[in-house]
Amino acid sequence: MDLRELLRTTAHRIGNIPAHSPELINLVGAVRDVLTNRGLGGNCHVGGDFSKDVDGEMTLEWYAGALVDIYDNKAWYAMNSWINCVDKFAQKKP
Repeated sequence: MDLRELLRTTAHRIGNIPAHSPELINLVGAVRDVLTNRGLGGNCHVGGDFSKDVDGEMTLEWYAGALVDIYDNKAWYAMNSWINCVDKFAQKKP
């Protein structure tokens, strides 16, 4: 599964799971492992120039790293913002 589809699928699944449930934590943990195995993590591309990559690979990697960071720091309060941003910036390409 490509990164765009992985993030979209994850956001959709998270949106249908009760907040702070073991199912949510397990799902995000499993996706976190997939992302870190791809070399992605917190602070990925922080400070990068996104002016020509608004919905490109660099942006997707930044959101992937943000999800890793949310899980690692137990920053569950940031999950709704993450879902909203993924919905906007990881839309399916025509």
